[in-house]
Amino acid sequence: ASTTYTCMYTTPPTTLSIFSVTSRSTPKNKMVRFSKAVILLSVVAGANAFAPIPFNVESTTTAVFMSEEVAEAPVEEEVAAPVARKSSGMELKTFRKNLKSLSAENFSQTLAEIEPFLVNDAGSSLYSKTMRRISTQANLLGQKIPEGYASDAVATEKRRVKQDAFIKAKEEARIAAEAEAAEAAAE
Repeated sequence: ASTTYTCMYTTPPTTLSIFSVTSRSTPKNKMVRFSKAVILLSVVAGANAFAPIPFNVESTTTAVFMSEEVAEAPVEEEVAAPVARKSSGMELKTFRKNLKSLSAENFSQTLAEIEPFLVNDAGSSLYSKTMRRISTQANLLGQKIPEGYASDAVATEKRRVKQDAFIKAKEEARIAAEAEAAEAAAE
């Protein structure tokens, strides 16, 4: 299967040129046509995904109701919502500038300036990277980071709450095991 295209045009000084191109069907051309067909079909199918569903058409979804046991099961203790904190007012640009200018002379002053930003505004990634950079700089400069520096950060609050709950559960299990062992020894 081949297709012939013929073209006529004029070139200066008024000569008429005629040429023809024959296109043969090759596996590559078939693949291009197949790819175009697949893309067209996916676009058409994708458009249906966003079409609104009419209200008068019966829905095929089924509702699953909870059993009474599950519905009335006791609710576990809820974790207190985190306390809203005020922003430090420092911009990220200023924070990074202060961090880059960290030296032995201004080490404690810079840490005091950037701590409110770390505690209130920094996300978990920025917090962890900054703490790692500060500890590296402290080691290079021969300084020490104050104990508990920026440990009450918003970025670590979720992890701290989860860790505290885990420790509490382990402690309760240990106490229960000790009590059980004491009862067994008493008998």
